[in-house]
Amino acid sequence: MAQKSIGYVQLVWTCPNCGTKNPGALRACKNCGASMPKDVKFEQPIKEELVQDKEKIEAAKAGPDINCGYCGARNPATAKVCVNCGASLSEGEAREAGQVYAVREEPAPETIKCEVCGTENPISNLACSSCGSPLQTSHLPETAAQQAQPAGAGSGRKKGGVAGIGCALIAILLLIAAYFLFIKTDQATAIVTGTQWRTQVEILALMEKRGQDWQDSIPSYGTISSCSERVRRTSDNYIAGAEEVCGAPYMVDRGNGYSEKVQDCEYKVYDDYCTYTYQDWDVYDVKTAAGSDGTPRLPQVSLYGNQKQGGQSASYQIFLSSDSDTYTYTPSSLSEYQSFQKGDEYIIEVNALGSLVSLEKK
Repeated sequence: MAQKSIGYVQLVWTCPNCGTKNPGALRACKNCGASMPKDVKFEQPIKEELVQDKEKIEAAKAGPDINCGYCGARNPATAKVCVNCGASLSEGEAREAGQVYAVREEPAPETIKCEVCGTENPISNLACSSCGSPLQTSHLPETAAQQAQPAGAGSGRKKGGVAGIGCALIAILLLIAAYFLFIKTDQATAIVTGTQWRTQVEILALMEKRGQDWQDSIPSYGTISSCSERVRRTSDNYIAGAEEVCGAPYMVDRGNGYSEKVQDCEYKVYDDYCTYTYQDWDVYDVKTAAGSDGTPRLPQVSLYGNQKQGGQSASYQIFLSSDSDTYTYTPSSLSEYQSFQKGDEYIIEVNALGSLVSLEKK
């Protein structure tokens, strides 16, 4: 699917030296001046406001920041030397980027109370406007995978061992049952007590039929009855006039103090799908013949007007009887059928279900 950008949200990070909360774009703490360490994670603001400033948007589009390999200071992706110590950033390490975060569905509050002095502050504040204490207006972002994990996942008892033993026992029992029902056979002597054949011939006629297809694929001999719009194809790329269908938005960490709010989208292209009528040959009637002799014959067929003869088929059956039961055998060809004669004796094999498995002339 195509990834559609909705905009960028500036993240937050907490200084491990003094506890001050800082906007994600700041690479050094605004209170104590310490550079943001590479192991400190960005936090998602509770109120996810899209960045409107053009310079901040361009900064968000840049690649992940680089931590200096010598002093550890955080630098923009475009920097060649460290802003803190002047060392070359060729030995630096880019911050991790691409982490997918879930978008919080509940609406954000407009104000938050300072836990130190009790002052109500706008939710966009990082520090209390009265006493300067850090406010809980951000949180470590929850990944989409964590959000989708069902309650109690991973907490249940492992049952693989017991289930595995049970499955093995069932498999063994099934194999034993299959052996006695289908593989193990008993022999007996049976006599051919009768034969039967059946033949049939199809009579075809031109008949009105209905079909459905896309309008531009209907054959020239078809007459359109009705049409309706349906989705003919989908595309990951934008197509003019297509219907855009997007999934739930989510965040992607840019590794530079910003996250990008995106949606996965696809584009549905509609077209006319029509019902049409046409004339075609189809089975109008079936004539049959049957007998018990050794010379099968086709039924007599009379054709009229717009009719013609269609397919032919034949089937054969042999009836056998033993001391304990009767059986039916189906020959695969006319020559095999004609090899059976009434009164012939055969050695037959029968499984536990009473089905004839094989036979051989005695």
